[in-house]
Amino acid sequence: MQDHGSREQSLSDEDTREQEDSSTPLQNFWHVRAACLSIAFIVLSFWGTSTLRTADAAATPDLLVILGSLLCFHVVGTVTIIAVLLNCVPAGRRLSELNMDKGYSIPTLLQSLKYSAFIIPAVLAINVAVLILFRYMQWPIQDDPIIEWLSQARVEVVVPLVIGAVVIAPVAEELMFRLVLYESIAGQAGQGIAIGLTSLLFALSHLQPTHVMPLFVLAIVLQYARNRSRNIWLPISIHAFFNGFMVAVTLLFQPN
Repeated sequence: MQDHGSREQSLSDEDTREQEDSSTPLQNFWHVRAACLSIAFIVLSFWGTSTLRTADAAATPDLLVILGSLLCFHVVGTVTIIAVLLNCVPAGRRLSELNMDKGYSIPTLLQSLKYSAFIIPAVLAINVAVLILFRYMQWPIQDDPIIEWLSQARVEVVVPLVIGAVVIAPVAEELMFRLVLYESIAGQAGQGIAIGLTSLLFALSHLQPTHVMPLFVLAIVLQYARNRSRNIWLPISIHAFFNGFMVAVTLLFQPN
């Protein structure tokens, strides 16, 4: 009778442990993997931006440079991120843990438009203020390689860049910075440090000194949107609208 009671207690303890394991937060699955993946993503981002910066914008064959350093990098990065996510999170909790269970809907689209109506003017105003400061302090201002490529207005150059900036980059960067890296750091250091650090890394990864502060503010808003909605599609959509607006402005107001 006592043995039967002890066996029941043992089974009860095992069930309790399984329930505790099933309720473990996302970040407890992958601190090391997320850190390694984040470092690789950021290094590749530096390499891709540097490649675009040094490429010959007047040479049509350099389209291969664009495809290799931007599109392929983001596609491979996105696939790798999703593979790590699916490997680390139990099958029964994947969609909810990845904040993808809500899907992309009309309310998400409307929310992203509201956020974009606020953040785009704010980021542009900050960027102007930073440029004024740089000119006043006589600090060097680097040309944006993406803008240089877009300013050519050649279809074979513009199309892959638009796809990369408006579709691929928002998905890859939001999964990386707002989900994988944020959850990993938040699980160890808290949400405040995670928001600040991931936003700074996001801004620095673009290798543009005058864009650090504007992109830092943008990243904070994107993280806030994801945390508040628990829907990763919201920051992806806001990011896509922001990039799309910047691309449209570049194409419409380029010097002739």
